[in-house]
Amino acid sequence: MTIAAIIRRKMANKKINAAETPIWFIIASGAVAILAVAALYILLKPDKTPEKFVNLYVKAIREGKCDRAYAMLSYSAKKSMPEASSLNRFAESVCDRAANDFTSIEVRKFTEVRLYGDDVSIDFVVHYILDWNARPIERSRTFELRREGGKWKLSGPELVP
Repeated sequence: MTIAAIIRRKMANKKINAAETPIWFIIASGAVAILAVAALYILLKPDKTPEKFVNLYVKAIREGKCDRAYAMLSYSAKKSMPEASSLNRFAESVCDRAANDFTSIEVRKFTEVRLYGDDVSIDFVVHYILDWNARPIERSRTFELRREGGKWKLSGPELVP
């Protein structure tokens, strides 16, 4: 007699009864389902918003963290724009310029966000504070963003906030 035949004979008279299912099995099944949903959310959650990206980019430049700001540039911006061709050139043309010209830079408000698939055009108002001027200056800016590797990247043509 084979093992399968023995199991079939023993199981033939057994009935599955939901009332006899151990409570720990129900709890464990629920926990596994919750963990599976949480894992899917973590893996598939949307990237940061374009507005959050712009705030982080401007903050990096304001705080003098040029390497962080440079890492936020798209591949195409680094290849096609002379001021973004290397970290040193980017530091000279964007970070140092901002540090020399302004005491502080911050995004004041976002006016429009236009989404085109994996590309975004975002309009915002920047608030500049100058050493020699008591009144802050506000200017409208537009950044073009592109999603690369699941993250937003600044693609130009404007790199200076």
